[in-house]
Amino acid sequence: MALDNTHPAAPSGGVDAHSLAGHFIDGALELDAARTSPVFNPATGEEVKQVALAETSLLERCVAAG
Repeated sequence: MALDNTHPAAPSGGVDAHSLAGHFIDGALELDAARTSPVFNPATGEEVKQVALAETSLLERCVAAG
């Protein structure tokens, strides 16, 4: 699914939806940019993406979707 910043699932707070890796839970994309961690290209050291870090409630929904 290609997202742009106008997509309803696009995060707020200045994180570009194209550069954020979210979570697929029960077939739906969950983007929560409250906490992120960088992903680096190991060959160049360049930051290429941010990964959304799941809150406890998101993790519990993921487990429940099983």
